[in-house]
Amino acid sequence: MTGALVSGQDRVAVFLEGSQAWCVSPQSRSPQSVSLGLLPYLFADMEGVGCHPDATLDSTGALLDKACREERGLHMALISMDPASSETTRELAEDALEEFLEHSHVLEFIENRLFSKVLPEDALWHSDVVSGELQVYPKVGLLKRSVLAAQVAIGLVREAWEALPEDLFAEPEDRVDFESVLVETGAFRVLAMAVAEASEKHSKGNAQVSLLSERRYSAFANSRNILLEWTRRIPVPQQNRAHSKCGERDDEERDHWRDKSVKAASYEAFQNVIRQKEAILEQLSRRNFQQVDTFVDDLVRHQLSTGRRDLAAKSLCDLAKSAKELGLPAYQLAWSGQAREISPDDPRVHTQFADALLVQGELHDALETYNATVRDFPEDVVARNGKAEVLKSLGRLPAALEAYESTVRDFPENVVARSGKAEVLKALGRLPAALRELELLLAA
Repeated sequence: MTGALVSGQDRVAVFLEGSQAWCVSPQSRSPQSVSLGLLPYLFADMEGVGCHPDATLDSTGALLDKACREERGLHMALISMDPASSETTRELAEDALEEFLEHSHVLEFIENRLFSKVLPEDALWHSDVVSGELQVYPKVGLLKRSVLAAQVAIGLVREAWEALPEDLFAEPEDRVDFESVLVETGAFRVLAMAVAEASEKHSKGNAQVSLLSERRYSAFANSRNILLEWTRRIPVPQQNRAHSKCGERDDEERDHWRDKSVKAASYEAFQNVIRQKEAILEQLSRRNFQQVDTFVDDLVRHQLSTGRRDLAAKSLCDLAKSAKELGLPAYQLAWSGQAREISPDDPRVHTQFADALLVQGELHDALETYNATVRDFPEDVVARNGKAEVLKSLGRLPAALEAYESTVRDFPENVVARSGKAEVLKALGRLPAALRELELLLAA
């Protein structure tokens, strides 16, 4: 055999040529000769190993870099949606993911996996879309929206696959092996997107043709019939068809479709909020302020009418942050102040309001607001860093250093606190200590 075995998960690649093998890793880019008998020990899970028969020894390193980026990007996405992740950890993960998504192959790799199964109900991306927290990292936000908007379609595709009879597969393990290849090649994603775009009459048919032309599937016995039966079983969730057949279904199936309709309506509502915010920001960038005020009033009024004061406040904070980025601090101050009135128990609205005061140059008012927020919400790292930043702006460097040091002790992984501490140490002339802090930051 000639070619490369590459695992981004194990961060190792092996180039094979006849009876010889060379190992490549990120730590040592010079190929190291290895015995073929060591291969099972180099890879923890052979299912995650990619085979590249056309690779050369020179190209194996580049293939490993690509695979490592893909696996790392997927890992960051999973951390981002994990309810066990802290706010700081999620922020760091999404910051890294935003960079990984600069590579189109990373986006495709992640989507191929996330479109293969419905997200867990407790995945934090659900609440991110509801709250509108998608503007800080645009590429990550787009990924979240595309995955969440397709959840109903993903569920239909997954159910159809799992409903395939066992006798379609030549061997029991063929289902698992075939599914692994289908996920890797994006078959679940292609079908889910075709179902989600069911208004285009031939979208599912086009997807079916695409799958049948994929050569890798022909390695599995009866692959053509499996693919045909799979795509045939996937329903297109058209509202009229669901209603016309409603009377023919038993109670259990009717409840099943009703739940899907509710989910579809919920995600459509999320999308409407996103579209409203995008329309507001578009008008704001055009300086069409009268239209901006009208759109914002409509958005807030609608969210308050549903009893979700928290969502209204978060929408306003999101818009306030965008106003700051567009160079309109007056809107940032007005919207964050309105958010604080709507949801005074949310620490985020206070930190956003304090930041708006800081941008406006009202340093003492900003410090007072940050002090109150830190007092009431001591675990809010954003408020603690904001307080230190204001103290630094006021020239109160020892107090700023003390504030940053306190935050670093409680939140050692927080990059903002560590870099802020280093800046203050430098400003105080304590250069060796500042350098040590930067070294610790880079080593983290």
